[in-house]
Amino acid sequence: MIPTNNQLLKHFAKEFTKKTKVALDLPCGENAPAGDKRAEAKLRLAVEHTKRSLSASSGAATCAVVSPLTPPRKIVADIQESLKEGMDLSTSINRMRFDGLAASVYRQVGSKLTSIVNEAGFDLAQIDEVLLAGSSTLFPGLQSHLAMLVAPTTPVTATIDPSQAIAIGCALQALHLSKIPEVEGLTVDAVLGLAKEKDACLAHAIGFAIPGAESKEIAKVIEAGAPLPTRRRIAVPVATGTTKVALEVWEGKDEVKVEKVERAPLDKDDEDEDDEEEEDEEIKTSILTKSTLVGAVQVELKSAAFLMVEVIIQKDASISVRAWEEGNDANSDSFEA
Repeated sequence: MIPTNNQLLKHFAKEFTKKTKVALDLPCGENAPAGDKRAEAKLRLAVEHTKRSLSASSGAATCAVVSPLTPPRKIVADIQESLKEGMDLSTSINRMRFDGLAASVYRQVGSKLTSIVNEAGFDLAQIDEVLLAGSSTLFPGLQSHLAMLVAPTTPVTATIDPSQAIAIGCALQALHLSKIPEVEGLTVDAVLGLAKEKDACLAHAIGFAIPGAESKEIAKVIEAGAPLPTRRRIAVPVATGTTKVALEVWEGKDEVKVEKVERAPLDKDDEDEDDEEEEDEEIKTSILTKSTLVGAVQVELKSAAFLMVEVIIQKDASISVRAWEEGNDANSDSFEA
C-alpha cells in the first residue's frame, strides 16, 4: 500500500522541517537534489519499521533516522548518516493519528472492494467473509472501515500470516491442479476448462418454507455453487403440542432486501434553515426468495421436539428429500425430483 507510505513520508518530513528548520519536501521528484533523494530512501526504511510496530501494538510507534555519536573528526560521516544536513529525526505517531493519515487509502480499498463485488454481480450485503492478507491490512482502522461497508454479520478478519499468503495460495492451486489427469501439450486455458467441467456445482440455492406463508423469503439450506454430490441433514425445531409439520422445498434466488430507517426529526431549536435534509439510512440484508417449487413433505408427530430433514443432490442435479420424526425413522415422508 504505497499511498500509505507516501502519507507517512509527508507527515514525518513536515515534522522534521518544523523541528530543525531544514526544508524537506517528500516524496521528491526525479529532479530533486541528491540530499533529498537520500533522505527519502532513509525515511522510507524507517517508515516501514514504524508501520510494523503500529500493527503489532496499540500504542505509539517511533520513527527515527539518527546518526551515531562520533568524534569531531568524523563529522562528515555524521552528515551522511543523518537524515539531512547533519540533522536527525526522532518522533512518534500513535494509531489514531496514523488512521487519520491513511483514511484516503482506506477509502480507496473500500471502493476497490465494492467495484470487484459489483463486477461479479453481487452486493456487499451478500459477502460471507472478508479475508485480508498483507502487512498493511493488519491495521484495525482498515478492518473497521471495511466492516462498515459489509453486513453487520460479515466478519472482516486477517487470520492469514502476510508472509504465508502467497505460499498458501500456490499450495491450494497446486492441489487443485494435481487432481487433473496429465495430458501432453495441455495449455493453461485447457486446464481451467477441465477444472470447470470436472467439478459439478449446484446452480440454485435450496431452501425451506412453510406452506401458505405470505413471505417470499425462505430459509437457506444449501448454498448455490455447492459441489455435487452433496447432502445436508437439518433438525427443525417443533413447538410443543404440534401434531403435524409440513415443509416446502424450493429453489431460491439470492437477493438483497433494502430497509430504510427514518431518522429522528430534529427539534425546532436545533434545526437550521440552511442545513440540507439528511437522507434515511438504508440497511441491506442478503435473503433467499422463492424461485421454483421442488416438492413438499408432511409428517405426523407424536412427541418429538425436532423434525429431521435430509436433502441429497446427485451430480445430475436430481434431488431426494426425506423427513422424519426425531427418534422414529418409521414415521417419515419423502420425495424425489
